[in-house]
Amino acid sequence: MNQILCELLSLFTLLSCLTRGEGSAELRKLNILKFGNTASDYILYKPDMSPLESEFTACAWIRRLKSGDKPVWFSYSSSITSKEIQITDDGYEFYMFGIDGSGTDLRSVYTVSPGTWFFNCLSWSSASQTRNVYINGRVVDAASTPAGRTLGQGGYLLFGNEQDGLGSGMDGGEIFGGEMYKLNVFSRMLTTSEIEEMSRNMCDKVEEKYGSTRYIKWEDVIQLSRNGNVNEKYSGCLPQEYLTALKSELNRTQVELNTTREELASTRDSLEGTEERLNETLIALDRSETRLNETQEQLVTSKDAHRETETRLNETEKQLVTSKDAHRETETKLNETLAELDTTKLELTNTQETLNETIIQKEQGKLELANTKETLNETIAEMEEGKLELAKTQEALNETLIDVETKNDELKRTKEKLDDTETELNSTLAKVEELEEIANNVPDCALNSTISSQLDFLYSDIFYQRKLTADKLDVVRNILDKLGHFIGVRMTDRVIEFFKLYLKFL
Repeated sequence: MNQILCELLSLFTLLSCLTRGEGSAELRKLNILKFGNTASDYILYKPDMSPLESEFTACAWIRRLKSGDKPVWFSYSSSITSKEIQITDDGYEFYMFGIDGSGTDLRSVYTVSPGTWFFNCLSWSSASQTRNVYINGRVVDAASTPAGRTLGQGGYLLFGNEQDGLGSGMDGGEIFGGEMYKLNVFSRMLTTSEIEEMSRNMCDKVEEKYGSTRYIKWEDVIQLSRNGNVNEKYSGCLPQEYLTALKSELNRTQVELNTTREELASTRDSLEGTEERLNETLIALDRSETRLNETQEQLVTSKDAHRETETRLNETEKQLVTSKDAHRETETKLNETLAELDTTKLELTNTQETLNETIIQKEQGKLELANTKETLNETIAEMEEGKLELAKTQEALNETLIDVETKNDELKRTKEKLDDTETELNSTLAKVEELEEIANNVPDCALNSTISSQLDFLYSDIFYQRKLTADKLDVVRNILDKLGHFIGVRMTDRVIEFFKLYLKFL
């Protein structure tokens, strides 16, 4: 995406430069020239016309914007005549070698509507003694020219007006006032098919294939000094290389965009799965919370019922105390007035019944209290179960976190193993390089003789330092087949050193 933005920015910068008439000739040749509407708006210069002396073809894309007597877009004057060549955008007063004092009227064949671009050409050859006028690749007028007549030299080319003298005589009746693009003059008479090919597309670069035959080039014309109000304007023809590069970048960006879309779709699916699992967990938590709230409400209700029962029990106990006081008073009266015993027996019986009812109520209150306590215990048990479910949910979340940490530890251990393997490999390569260096730098200095058998190493004073032990002999015996590689090698200090390292390496 960043690349295509850069390409678009480059394209914008290019178009800005073209609009301001800035940049190299290669860029500015994409501009058209817009001529003003006064007699002072033109381009006049004096080129060497000798390459065009015997034949030429002059072509340009023209857009007529002004209605006038003779809107001249191409004029060439020479020492022979001021009307050596004159081409107008409506065909009025066309001149070739000043033939006919009033010029040739070609308005009947210049049928292009004002404001429309058309490809206008004039070709001529002294050898064929003919000149042809083309509009949009088609010959609209042909005529003969005098035998032996060649193009006059030492003259001036003028774009945007006519010349009544040599490089002079511009006036308001011949103002071009239109737009011009790709004015090129070729040093030979082009064929009809060649001109037709150039007329197919205003933005093609067909004219550039003619090389040096294109003597006067548009990219040079557009850089000539101008007089008055003659300005550059972007033609709208974008270089093909920019279009190709931009198209390629757009295709590459489209591929990247499609890949990103696929990745986003995959990520979205993964997120949706995670979100679904999270929603399920949240629903389970909500259910647990609801059950917990219901349990808490039941607990509050049970507590209220317990308080009410306890209140009733206290009231019953107060009634019992009152009844006991009454009983004591009655008993006192009984002791005091035995004579009233018969009279108060009935009252005593009634009091006893009341007492019995009160005791029964007390027992019932105790039973209700026991039931309330049992209900409270059940409620507490349910609350504990809710807490246990919540703890299990938390434990499941913790196990998930532990699994993630375990996988991270495994990744770390795998990386450490890779690092250790790399270290061991580097160490082994270092040993091999050390052996190769020793083998490649063995000096030619004899110690005693060429090795003829594996046991020759036993006689090397330098190798065993004149101390041959049983252990060293066992080592040599165990690797006799490996020592066979040294047979035929000349015994030197470096061979002994290599042999030691070789045994150590094996």
